[in-house]
Amino acid sequence: MEQVSTFEKQITHMKATYLSTDIDDRHQLLGRQVEKSLIEEHRTIAGKVKLATSTVIKAYEDVYYDTTSSYYVGDNPCSIFNYYQAFTEIIRDDKKDILNKFEKTLLVNSLFDL
Repeated sequence: MEQVSTFEKQITHMKATYLSTDIDDRHQLLGRQVEKSLIEEHRTIAGKVKLATSTVIKAYEDVYYDTTSSYYVGDNPCSIFNYYQAFTEIIRDDKKDILNKFEKTLLVNSLFDL
């Protein structure tokens, strides 16, 4: 018997769900994400891991303002998957933090209520 992958379902859902193009809605999303990054943390026996607010702001910039970013959509609709990928690239490319990438990705899931 083959099991259905919840990860595959999540990716499909993320690709099919688009964020509002309204500037006020975008600002509300950014505000919620910044607030969640201040509050939420992932605890392990090695300590707690938090997502920096600068990561949240950088992902927002990559999606909506940085025309050189591969995730840039400008005023066009943006899928949650595209936005999520902007986050994961920032986390992946962080040279200072090599140990907590997995935990930070879990925190990104919470930013989108995944």
